[in-house]
Amino acid sequence: MLSRPTQSTIYRCPKRPKRRSSPEIHPESGECRLNTPASSATPSNGDNGNAFARAASAEDARCTRCDALGAAFDALDKRSLQRRVCTVAQPIFIHSSWRTSSTWFWQSFRRLPATICFYEPFHEWLATITRQQAVGEGPRSWNSGHPAGDPYFLEYVPLLRKSGGVRIYRTSMAYEWYVPPGGLHDELRPVEAKYLSLLLRYAARYGRIPVLGFTRSLGRLSAIKKQFGGFDIFLHRNLWSQWTSYLSQKEAGNDFFYKTLLLITKQKQDWFLCFIHNYYANRAIEHYLGKPEAKETELSKDNFDIKLLAFLPDHDVFGMFMAVHIYLYLHARQRADMMVDVTRMAADRAYRRDVEQEVLLRTNLPIGLGDVEDVPQSNFLDISAINWQEINAHAELAVRALSDFYAPVQLQQNASEIIAATAAEMRTSEKYLRAARPTVAALLAERDHTALERDALVREREQILRQRDAAIAERNELSQQRDATIAERDALVAERDQVLRQRDVAITERDALVDESGRWFEAAIAVGTGGGLCGAEVGRRLEGLMQHRLHILRRIFGWRHSKRLIAMAEQASAASKWEIAARYYCEAIQYAPRKAALWVQFGNALKEVGKLKASEHAYRRSLQCKESSSDAHLRLGQVLALQNRANEAAESYLDSLRLAPRSNDAFYGLLALGWTAESFRSALQSGLISRDASAPRER
Repeated sequence: MLSRPTQSTIYRCPKRPKRRSSPEIHPESGECRLNTPASSATPSNGDNGNAFARAASAEDARCTRCDALGAAFDALDKRSLQRRVCTVAQPIFIHSSWRTSSTWFWQSFRRLPATICFYEPFHEWLATITRQQAVGEGPRSWNSGHPAGDPYFLEYVPLLRKSGGVRIYRTSMAYEWYVPPGGLHDELRPVEAKYLSLLLRYAARYGRIPVLGFTRSLGRLSAIKKQFGGFDIFLHRNLWSQWTSYLSQKEAGNDFFYKTLLLITKQKQDWFLCFIHNYYANRAIEHYLGKPEAKETELSKDNFDIKLLAFLPDHDVFGMFMAVHIYLYLHARQRADMMVDVTRMAADRAYRRDVEQEVLLRTNLPIGLGDVEDVPQSNFLDISAINWQEINAHAELAVRALSDFYAPVQLQQNASEIIAATAAEMRTSEKYLRAARPTVAALLAERDHTALERDALVREREQILRQRDAAIAERNELSQQRDATIAERDALVAERDQVLRQRDVAITERDALVDESGRWFEAAIAVGTGGGLCGAEVGRRLEGLMQHRLHILRRIFGWRHSKRLIAMAEQASAASKWEIAARYYCEAIQYAPRKAALWVQFGNALKEVGKLKASEHAYRRSLQCKESSSDAHLRLGQVLALQNRANEAAESYLDSLRLAPRSNDAFYGLLALGWTAESFRSALQSGLISRDASAPRER
């Protein structure tokens, strides 16, 4: 009769002896909180919550608060918590190989509200998995054949690092550390124990029973049991059904399960697995060298043995599959607390009920296994090529490898049972497939013929592609020549456009000079026809007649003529004929060179035609004649401002303001130069502006 196991075990991470209070779920509110026992009270071995609490480490103190994680777990689990105080029982470890219905069996525990179930704790994805991947990867993400359910890695979400990957997990745990350092019976590596302790403590924090479902743990089953105790279930399936599932996945393009055979046998610390790895690797090399295409195929050093697996026939891979699983299954049978045969459970209802009752008796968990299925997969393996003698020889070698730890007779009996059950299932499957073999052979022959035709078409296509590539290369060369010609043409066009622009600029300048020259010529003619030269002509006559009285005659006749010239200059200014006005003012200045107002008007006319330097000279001559002229200072400031001589312009404006404090134009001129109220205050304080000056009036 099966005995109920002990209630609880303390799960300690190496070198982390710190204790914590036990988590408790309130029976009414459902809130997860810490229940710290009195220091004088000593918990018993049956107090599961406190036992798990003692396993917590200092690292857990930095985790998110218990109530926040409890709320996150409620959303994650999508099932309401049982409204009661949960006591934590021993963990449950499910050990199996691939394609053994292990996911379905693990999901039967996941559906229970009292558990928290971790899927494939040694899966290589856990090293880099992100939160988005953890909540997205599920049974429908690939052709898994798994029953519908929540995403596989949902329970790991609170344990993920921000950069991705589960805390403490290392990629080496997946395959490189498949077997402990000293073999099947050695202990876990410290980091493995620390990582699994993290998962167990996380479940303990919520008073849940941790259930860990492995397919990468058969080599570590003994080490895990030695480290953590708990309840270890060895789940297996008839090896022929498992193998046909491997074949089915390979036919679908997924050779991952094939590769696992080489990955888990690449173990230097276990001589049997190492022997099997080398044995079939050498056979793969023999097949590789025996193929004609081997000379054309280059195998890189990276994953050399895995790439060689493609050259190993299926019946040889089956022999390797049998040797590995017989060895691991013999060991697991001896170490597990319970064995579950999925193939038998699908065919025997009474056995299934016994499994459910035993799980209930050992774990207090009422799982339901009524939906179990073991659907045989079709395969096209030539069973006559299977070397059963070799399989039996490897089984005897496996028995010899384990006989130092277990009874050889029992091991031999178990190995014989495994081989016999596999052969029986193979014969049963073959009975149903035998009738279809001719049809399958015909279809395969047709497929091969089609493949040959396809290869011929592929070669023809490749030849056409080569011709196309040659034509494309020639076209590209011609395109390059065309592009070079176009670039040369564009350079010439650009040069031509630049010459045309220079020509247009020269024409514009020429036209401006012609226009200006014409205006000055018209001004000269206007002055001549208007009598502007009469004063000079009279002067010349008087000079010839009365040289000694010339200064008297110039005063008499020049004054009258200058008035006439000024009037004509004002008329020209009113008509915006500034060149003519400038000539008239120039003539008038000859008769009154000390008259400051004439110099100002002359400067104004020159400024209007753009003769800024000449205009500046006229204004300065005006100031020489009359320095107190505020208008001359103002005009000088304006022409200096047009020449971007701001400082000199400001001085002229200030001189104008000193002479005419209420001059609007001087104020606006300073404002145009960027003067501010602060600038005016500074000028007032320094005396540059008279205090009688006021702000400009509105125009």
